[in-house]
Amino acid sequence: MLLRIFGRFILTLVTLGVVSVAGLTLWALILTTELPNIAAIQDLKLKVPLRIYSNDGLLIAEYGDERRVPVRIEDAPPMLIKAVLAAEDDRYYEHTGIDLQGIARAFLANIQAGSTVQGASTITMQVARNYFLSRERTYKRKAKEALLALNIERHLTKDEILELYINKIFLGQRAYGFGAAAKTYYGKALDELDLAQFAMLAALPKAPSNVNPLRNPEAAKQRRDYILGRMRSLDYIVAEQYRTALEQPLTAENRVAKVELEAPYVAEFVRQQIIDRYGESAYEDGYQIFTTVDSDSQIAARQGLRKGLVAYDRRHGYRGAVRSWNLDQLDSEELKQAALSKVPRIANHIPALVVDVQHDYATALTEDGEAIQLDWEGMQWARPFVSPNRRGPKPTMPADVVAPGDIVYAVQNESNWSLSQVPLLEGALVAIDV
Repeated sequence: MLLRIFGRFILTLVTLGVVSVAGLTLWALILTTELPNIAAIQDLKLKVPLRIYSNDGLLIAEYGDERRVPVRIEDAPPMLIKAVLAAEDDRYYEHTGIDLQGIARAFLANIQAGSTVQGASTITMQVARNYFLSRERTYKRKAKEALLALNIERHLTKDEILELYINKIFLGQRAYGFGAAAKTYYGKALDELDLAQFAMLAALPKAPSNVNPLRNPEAAKQRRDYILGRMRSLDYIVAEQYRTALEQPLTAENRVAKVELEAPYVAEFVRQQIIDRYGESAYEDGYQIFTTVDSDSQIAARQGLRKGLVAYDRRHGYRGAVRSWNLDQLDSEELKQAALSKVPRIANHIPALVVDVQHDYATALTEDGEAIQLDWEGMQWARPFVSPNRRGPKPTMPADVVAPGDIVYAVQNESNWSLSQVPLLEGALVAIDV
């Protein structure tokens, strides 16, 4: 009797196992029909912004949502690859897209820690997720990720997959890929970075906001040092390299590529031409447009035009403070900064709050909290504006021009600051080599 009951129990277990396996297999087959086809996988294209340059290579404008500097796998520094593998997937060249050993290790580590301290996603799974899937936390998405990873591994080489990863992964500050991140955080090309900097970049994929060296230096250094430790334990680096890198301070700064040459009208003209010709996809197809604009001529033209407009405007008189406050109402630095923030900076004209007026100078605060001195010599032009054809009397002292609580504009000269105002007159200059 007991033997018969035991036999039925075993049969039930086997049946349930078979049904479960069949169900999972059927579910996997259904999910497979929802995955992108092989052609899409093999024809992956990186989004690279549209960049417009002068004829001598200075950046005039950049258009696009993602900053990216594509890097071929053969050009990627070996130490960067080691840092990435140590941080994300040290068995990358051994598994087939899903690392069962890594899953088991992560499971045990998370149980011991009582929280999620290690992930089980391989680099291939991350490529699958970042290129083709959403980031929703569901079992269905995770299953698709695993199936797609297996499919990717069958059709692309390990190096091809790794190249997709190092160019696609989001690393904070709108930087996608390690080439862009090197420029964004260090202002350098990848092959110019050192071991500590490679480890810092490799730390970012896990949590680009939480371990961002610009926002959370302490957490960033902890993660960087953990990766250095992993590299040492995997024998990717020797003890001396480990110790030296560990002692390095964080050197990351916000080095987002800034416009190197002001030519906004040219940039807008070129943008419209490119979009009309190639469509909206031009924002992500990596076009680099070199214009006929010469940077020296453009700089001279802008300086000359601004100088002429300012001189003309000053000859018609000073229109007074942009705004005036009772300083007693601005009795804290926060209130002063709040008042200044309501007045925009325009070109090189910087808003400044006058806090003190003396016999031959006035003291003012800028929005960043810097105390500047407006010399009397830089105020003598400020005869009051009466009408387009008439000015008031010449001022004889700073108190004739400004008063404490005034928000005025100031411009910085070589070694001092002068009172300024934004010209009402607009102008343009067109220079053509015929």
